[in-house]
Amino acid sequence: MVINFYPDSDAQGLAEAVEEYKKLWEKEGNKIVAEIEKISGLKFTRKFLSAIIWLEEYGWSFPLSFSYSTPPEQREMEITHELCHRLVIQNKIETKTFTVEETHKQIFLILYDIFLNLWGEKKTKNRIEYEIGLWAKTGKKGQSPYKRAWDWALSMTKEQRAEEFKKYLK
Repeated sequence: MVINFYPDSDAQGLAEAVEEYKKLWEKEGNKIVAEIEKISGLKFTRKFLSAIIWLEEYGWSFPLSFSYSTPPEQREMEITHELCHRLVIQNKIETKTFTVEETHKQIFLILYDIFLNLWGEKKTKNRIEYEIGLWAKTGKKGQSPYKRAWDWALSMTKEQRAEEFKKYLK
């Protein structure tokens, strides 16, 4: 899969971040796509995507966007997270409701094992903590729906997560 990265504007730091994301994708992209497809049992239907690098504090799947301020050690995992959202949408897999919590419960069923396989337990735990912390970092109040979704997904074994994800494929 090809991802072309573009700066959202001429704001300072974006052009440099674009180059960093490009290099990261050239190095890790094929491995990331292969692992997502292996764990999910699905295939990406798009072979070409455009992504913007913006000043927001978080990534987004539509439009495909990544934060210039995401720490370098988190960027490959941020890309993987957003691509999981794109994968389920490209394959017309829907959730019961389109809430932050529900859509994340869906992808966390596969994302945890993808993260573990690609980057190991320590980096996976760090990523989960990072994602849970984004809720407050962006000024949102109350308990993070990412925390609730992660707690839900991690209450299951690997096999149970796989079975639960298969329910979405029907």
